[in-house]
Amino acid sequence: MPFAKDPMAKQKPATSNVVWAMPVVLQVLPKALATVALSAPQIPVKAGQSAELVVKVTRLHGFSGPFQVDVVVPPAAMGVQVGPGVCPPGATEFKVPVRALPDAKPGARNDIVVRLTGTWPGGQPIPVEIKFGVVVNP
Repeated sequence: MPFAKDPMAKQKPATSNVVWAMPVVLQVLPKALATVALSAPQIPVKAGQSAELVVKVTRLHGFSGPFQVDVVVPPAAMGVQVGPGVCPPGATEFKVPVRALPDAKPGARNDIVVRLTGTWPGGQPIPVEIKFGVVVNP
């Protein structure tokens, strides 16, 4: 780049200044590391007995690490215990235990959430979740 500064020149040439900056690194994160499907949207279970929810995991973006599995049971789902579940590295399916307490009243309990959180290289957690229901039968 030319640099000329002659105060006596009739036509002033353009001057250029170069300023160096630190490089910027951008990391593009995927929206999800997997898609999740359930064996059934509602699990029937008799009071005092247990069942299993089968969760199918389709991994995306070459992610083969483990998923942390969290189950969120809303307060309205009284009489039902769900979880915990474990999704080890490379697994495409895992089971979550579902249990109805002996004194559970018959009826549907909806909006129970299964949340899988995978950790992308670099330490960023990326969650995906799905809801299901439990129907307690007498």
